[in-house]
Amino acid sequence: VYTVNQESQYLLIQGVPAVGASQQLVELFALYGAIQEYRILDEYPAEEFTEVYWIKFQKIDAARYAKKKLDNRSFMGGILHVCYAPEYESVNDTRQKLLQRKRVITRKLNEGQNSMEANSQKLPATSSNDNNANISKVDHMMNNKRKRKFNEYQESSSSQYPNISVPNIPQSSSNKTSIDKNHKCITQHQTTSQQGVSKEPQSTNLPTGSYEATIVDVRSKLKKVAEYPATVAKKLKKSTKRLRI
Repeated sequence: VYTVNQESQYLLIQGVPAVGASQQLVELFALYGAIQEYRILDEYPAEEFTEVYWIKFQKIDAARYAKKKLDNRSFMGGILHVCYAPEYESVNDTRQKLLQRKRVITRKLNEGQNSMEANSQKLPATSSNDNNANISKVDHMMNNKRKRKFNEYQESSSSQYPNISVPNIPQSSSNKTSIDKNHKCITQHQTTSQQGVSKEPQSTNLPTGSYEATIVDVRSKLKKVAEYPATVAKKLKKSTKRLRI
C-alpha cells in the first residue's frame, strides 16, 4: 500500500547521460521548486555511460511535483527515471514530513466542513406547513398523471376493440309455437307429478306427433275396444299396431 512514508523530499535521478550536463539537469529540476542540495552518486549502481544524481528539495510538495512531471522524460538522448529516496532521511526529516502531512489533512477537513456550513446557511428554512403543501402538490400531480394514463388506456382499447352490435335474429312463427307447446307440456307434467294425481293429458293441448299425444290416442282406442263388438275391436287393434310401429 502506498503511504506518505514512501514520499520524500529526496529524489534519485537515474539514466542521466554521462556527458557533463549536471548544470542543465539541476536547472530543469529547479523549475518545480527550490533545491537545497544535489550531488552525483558514484557508488550507486548505474548502466554504462549513465550517471545517478541525488537531489534534495526544500519542500516535499516540490519534490512530488518534480517527480510527477520529469519521470520517464527524455533528457540529452536518454530517459530519466525519477524515484523517491526516503532511506536518506534523518529522524527529524521524517518527523517534519509527518507533521506537515497532518497539517494538510486538518486544513482540508476544516475547509470541507466550512463549505458545508456555508451551503446549509444559504438554503432557505422551510416550515412544516410548506412541507405539507409540497407533499399535497406532489400527490395532486401523481393523481392527475394516473388519471391521464387511465384515459389514454381507455381510448386505445376502444380504438383497438370497437363495440360490435349483435343483430337480432327473428324467430319464425312455427318455431315459436312449438317452443310454447313444449313449455306448456313440461309445466303440466310437473304440476301433475307434484300433486300426486295421475291424470291423463288432454290431447287438445298436446302437439300433434308428440309422444304424449300418441299415448293418449292409444289409451282412448283401447277403451273403445272393450265397448264395441269383436269385429270392430280387430280393426282398432290393427290401427293401434300401426301407430306403435
